[in-house]
Amino acid sequence: MILRYFPRTWMIWLSCFFYTSAFTQSADSLAHILADRAEEFNNEKSLPFLDEAFELCAQKKCADSTMARLYQRKSVATYLAQIDNDLSLVYTDSAIFFYEKAFGAGRLITANSYFNKGVILSALGQNLTAKPFFEAAIQKLGSNTESPQLVLDSIELRWKFQLLKINRRLGEISSALQIGEEILRSRSLYKQVETGVVLVTGLIYLDRGQYDRAKDMYLAHLDKYSTNPSFTATSNLGLSYLKLGDLQPAEKNLLLRHRRDLERYSQNVNNNSRIPLSNSHANLLQLSLLKEDWQQAEYHYSEALRLLLEVDSTGRRPRFAEIYFKKSKLEHALGHYESSLAFLTKAMNVVAPQLAETGVKDDITIIGRFSRVLEIIAFRAQVLTSQGQYEAALSDVMLLNRLVTQSRRTYQSSLSKYYLIQEVMPVYELGIQLN
Repeated sequence: MILRYFPRTWMIWLSCFFYTSAFTQSADSLAHILADRAEEFNNEKSLPFLDEAFELCAQKKCADSTMARLYQRKSVATYLAQIDNDLSLVYTDSAIFFYEKAFGAGRLITANSYFNKGVILSALGQNLTAKPFFEAAIQKLGSNTESPQLVLDSIELRWKFQLLKINRRLGEISSALQIGEEILRSRSLYKQVETGVVLVTGLIYLDRGQYDRAKDMYLAHLDKYSTNPSFTATSNLGLSYLKLGDLQPAEKNLLLRHRRDLERYSQNVNNNSRIPLSNSHANLLQLSLLKEDWQQAEYHYSEALRLLLEVDSTGRRPRFAEIYFKKSKLEHALGHYESSLAFLTKAMNVVAPQLAETGVKDDITIIGRFSRVLEIIAFRAQVLTSQGQYEAALSDVMLLNRLVTQSRRTYQSSLSKYYLIQEVMPVYELGIQLN
C-alpha cells in the first residue's frame, strides 16, 4: 500500500483528517436535514429543529455555509413567530456574516441574505434602515455571474419593487415613481410584479391628491386582468372612490375585497389571513366614518385591532398607528375629545416611539410611512386648536417642522422635497395663525 511509505506520524495525521472530514460532513448533512424540517413550518414549530441543529454544530464543527443557513432560518422563524424582532435581526446579521465568509460578496445567496434583512426591517416599519440593505442586495446581484441572466433579471425586478415601496413610505415620491417606470419598461416584467407596481403607484397618486388618476390606473389594470383580478386592486379602487367622495362604488369594491378576506380567513385561520382581513376592516372603518355610521365604525375598529393583535401582541407594527388614528377620528366625531387625543398619542407611540421620552434631541426614528406621522401630528394640532390648547397645538406644529427638516436631508430629489412641503403647508398656515 502507498501509505506504508509515509512516516507513521503522517499516517496518523491523514487518518485523523479523513475521520474529521467525515465527522464534519455527517454533522453538516444532519444540520441541513433539521433545517429542511424547520423550513416546512417557518414559525415557532421550527425552533426545536433549529436548536437541535445549533447544538449539533456546537459539538461537531459545521461549515460556514451550514451556519449561514441555520441563522437565516432562525431569523425567519423568530420573526414570523413574533418572539423577539430585535433578536431576529441579530440572527440575520449572523447569516450575512457566514454567507460572506463561505461564498464571498458576489454570490446570489449572499445578496439574498441582505434582501432578507431589508424585508424584515421594512415589515417592522424601519424603512430608512431597510433601504440600504435593498440597495446593497441589488448592487451585489449586479456583480453575480453564476446564475442565468433571465433568472437574475427576474429577481432584480422583485427586489426593485421592494425598493419602490420603501421610497414611497419614506416620502421620496419622485424616486419611487422613477423606479416604478423603470420596472414597467423591463422586458422581464411578469404579472405579479406589474400588479405590485400598479398598486403602489396608485397609492402614490392618492398620497398626492391625484384621486382620478389613481382610480383610472386601477380600473385599467382590473380590466386588463378581468379573468383573474387582483383583490387588492379592487380594494384600492374602493379607496380611490372614497377619496373622491363617491361612496356607493367605494362601498361596493371594499365589500368585495372584504368578503374575499372573510372567505380566506374561514378556510385557514393564520397570520396570512388575519392581516388582510384586519386591513379590510380598517378600510371599512374609513368608509363608516364618511357615512357617519358610528356603530359600524366601532365594530370595524374592534375587529381590525383584534385581528392585528393576534398577529403581533406587542402592538409595534405600523398598521396599529393607522387603526388608532381612525379610532381617534371616530372619537372626535362623537365629541369625545380627550379620548380622541389619547388615541392620537397611542398612534404616535407606534410611529415615533422616541417622542414618548423627554428631551429627545437627535433625529427621531420613524416607524412606517412618513406621511402617516405627518397626518397624525397635523390632526392632533387641529384637535388641540379646536379645544383652545394653543400652546400644545403650536408645539405640534414645531414638531412637524422638525420632522420635515429631518426628512428633507435624506431626500435625493428636489421634486420629492417640493411634494413634502405642499403636503404640510396647511399645518404651517395653522402655525402662523396660532402665533
